[in-house]
Amino acid sequence: MDRTGPETSPAGPAGRPARIIDCTLRDGSYRLPRGFDAAQTSRLAAGLEAAGIGVVELGHGLGLGAPGRGLAPIGESDAAYLRAGRAALRRARMAVLAIPGIAAEDDLRHAADAGVDVVRIGIDIPRSAEAAPLLALSRRLGLETHASLLKASLEDAAGFARHARTMAEAGAQHVGLYDSAGALLPAQVAAMLRAARAALPAETGLAFHGHDNLGLAIANALAALAAGAESIDCTLAGAGRSAGNAATEVFLLAARRAGHALAGDFAALGRLAEVEILPIFGPIAGTPEDAAMGFAGLHSDGLALVRSVAARRGLPVLALLQALAGRPATARLAEAAVEEAAEGLAAGATA
Repeated sequence: MDRTGPETSPAGPAGRPARIIDCTLRDGSYRLPRGFDAAQTSRLAAGLEAAGIGVVELGHGLGLGAPGRGLAPIGESDAAYLRAGRAALRRARMAVLAIPGIAAEDDLRHAADAGVDVVRIGIDIPRSAEAAPLLALSRRLGLETHASLLKASLEDAAGFARHARTMAEAGAQHVGLYDSAGALLPAQVAAMLRAARAALPAETGLAFHGHDNLGLAIANALAALAAGAESIDCTLAGAGRSAGNAATEVFLLAARRAGHALAGDFAALGRLAEVEILPIFGPIAGTPEDAAMGFAGLHSDGLALVRSVAARRGLPVLALLQALAGRPATARLAEAAVEEAAEGLAAGATA
């Protein structure tokens, strides 16, 4: 069955309405030791649908296949998440993340059988070609198929457009710019998406997923909308990995203030954030370390390594992160690079 019907899948042509994809139940799970449970998944999914959100992403933070591989947070099984989401969502579309190397083809097939509507194939942008097999399978299964280019700040506008074109040729109906490090500025987001729009077929949609390391998640999401993105990822109260994401309820108002007509009931979303999210997490705020990671263009998966090297050498973590900002960013931070930056920092301190 083809689940990419025109009424529910704005796929990119000019004038097609933009939409919010709420990722609280997936990205927000990083903030919980065991992720959201099935009951929370059901309750939040139903609440988001009632508040007018048309696409709800849920599951393990690292997507399909992660629970079975024991990856943190270790919460419910894929099957339990999908059952809870499908039972709760009557009108809204259910989305999941699938990362090659974590999700296998059978995970994708099981998700389709469980009623998933949207699959987002997430891949670090330098390795984008590895997404092709899962993109092709997702299309064969009749799912709305996204290529989510993670750590996109590693590329400039021309490079992002080149990868986006490759993803469309591999079967992606939507291509997402994921600012995983929270490192991009609004002008960069706009330039990258405009370059991609010029390189892509008209029917290919654009999406944006930002993190708030530099306090720019909402500004970047507005820049993405202005540059032609049709899907914007948000989370209730901004609950997400590292410094969090654009807050769904706040972004809805900011987008309307900027003249964009997005579906959603602000009052209902605000109540959901107050009743379901803030009691669990408290106010979502980035730390100075989060900001420094964004400044350096480093993904939060490298923070533990930086802390370890800083502790071993007796250096301030924030100073070491700033020292790393002068080095080319990479998808995976190497220990040798951190040690070299620490050597330089220590030498400067004793000069």
